[in-house]
Amino acid sequence: MKKVEVSRQEFQYPNGKKIFLVHEEWRFTEGEKEDIKYILKNINPKDSIKVFINHLEFFCNAKKELSENPKKKELRLTREKVLTDCKAALGHLKRIEHGKVSLWVDDTVKHYGSGKESKVSNFLVSEFQGAWEAVGPLDKFINLLEKHHLSEDKKQGRGKANADYLVSKIKEIYLEHIGEPSEKEGEPFVELVKKTLEILNLPSQDPSRRIRDALSRL
Repeated sequence: MKKVEVSRQEFQYPNGKKIFLVHEEWRFTEGEKEDIKYILKNINPKDSIKVFINHLEFFCNAKKELSENPKKKELRLTREKVLTDCKAALGHLKRIEHGKVSLWVDDTVKHYGSGKESKVSNFLVSEFQGAWEAVGPLDKFINLLEKHHLSEDKKQGRGKANADYLVSKIKEIYLEHIGEPSEKEGEPFVELVKKTLEILNLPSQDPSRRIRDALSRL
């Protein structure tokens, strides 16, 4: 499979800076499509094969995306660190906003009467205003992240179960668009499962157990 650009969206910050969010998905290569078509060469009508391949590609893309994501445990640890850092920053900003601390470090006493008061004053006003403007969005971001973090299921999924689920989904779309699947060696469904697992770089030599389990739930 190969990654292709599906959509591109432009966002503009209040300061005028523009960024582009590019959404990419995994797609079958032309060679992989031809291999699947060859396995289903005796299936009619041919339009059913095209629809089936589109559905299969959708599930394979989801599987590839999941396999690329960081492990849930690692992601939670990263999220916890971000939350800790953001909460610390929010605390500092609130102290500045409430006038409990200032980040101006120059010795301002000796500058009184020298015309430098305006520079100090401008800094203090900007400091307060910047902190005040940052508190709201940062607080909102923390609440959003914390709500998701606390509600997330901490259990790790099993890789074996995920592979079994994939075979079950192949069975479902095969039934819908192609016909009754068979677990006999050499039959299109068995060869299709092997090819799909091969495309996803999963063990594909003997998927018989997964196929039997999936077909037993027909």
